[in-house]
Amino acid sequence: MDSYLSSSDLNNSPLVTVAVITRNRADSLKRTLDAIKKLDYSNYEVLVVDNASTDHTKEVIYNSGYKYLFSKKNNGFAKTRQIAVDTAKGEYICWCDDDCVPDPDWIRSFLQCFQINPNLSLLGGFVHNINFPESLVFKGKSKLGLNGQLIFVENGYEAEYFGNLNLAVKRCDIHKINGYDNFFKGGYEEIDLAFRLKIIEKEVGFCFQARVKHYHNDSSFKKGRFFYNGQLSRIYFYLKSRHHLKDFSYWVFFKNELFILINDLKRSIRGIFSGIKKLDKNKIVIYSVELLNSALCRLVIPFLIVKSRK
Repeated sequence: MDSYLSSSDLNNSPLVTVAVITRNRADSLKRTLDAIKKLDYSNYEVLVVDNASTDHTKEVIYNSGYKYLFSKKNNGFAKTRQIAVDTAKGEYICWCDDDCVPDPDWIRSFLQCFQINPNLSLLGGFVHNINFPESLVFKGKSKLGLNGQLIFVENGYEAEYFGNLNLAVKRCDIHKINGYDNFFKGGYEEIDLAFRLKIIEKEVGFCFQARVKHYHNDSSFKKGRFFYNGQLSRIYFYLKSRHHLKDFSYWVFFKNELFILINDLKRSIRGIFSGIKKLDKNKIVIYSVELLNSALCRLVIPFLIVKSRK
């Protein structure tokens, strides 16, 4: 397209911050940082936020020469991302997870898409999910479903929300909505961010040309997380957003939540019995934690209702 940035424009292009958050995935992180070194855009900085890793992550980051931000405490997703936002100097922040490999023209592709529509505030890119189960093959592109559940979609242009694994945001717009909500320790922080950007009439879009490969990897942030998990984040997000949701009612919310809870309990119980059958202690622990979380998250709904009104 004529409005795209040409190679000759790159030296005069805006500073971009590439931000990566990581925890105990040093080898995977090295692959990501090696790919970032091969980007064909010259005016960028790289921030790596280490969320209390105990492996050799520190060595990998130091060897890369990129800026190292270390947190002694596992803060979860939102607060860790806010550390990067507060440190960033770029006009745009491009997020890439530590299990992703961006294409060489990744930054330039995002900038081209932003240039076409100045009112765009946030862009999701194309994600090639590798070695993921069929249910997660379209992870990274989603619509809101029942009580804020995420429904993955194949077509990025039909998606409403995009995962942090391949995302670009205007830094000034993040500050306009006061950054990330630190309550989101176990996910949904990017959904909440995009939702609030839409409230102030900023646009969220899809940039097919900005591509990353996403390799399946156990999450060191969320797997087996006690209490602060995706379900708690989902419920809080849905309740805090209720005034901007069409036809919201508490009666429908509680009815839907009961339906979701029953399915969650069934899945956790099946997982526990599968672990027992296979003598897989790790699987038993993970699904036992999920079972407990499913119950606890619903017990604290009154607290979440009060918190969401503040």
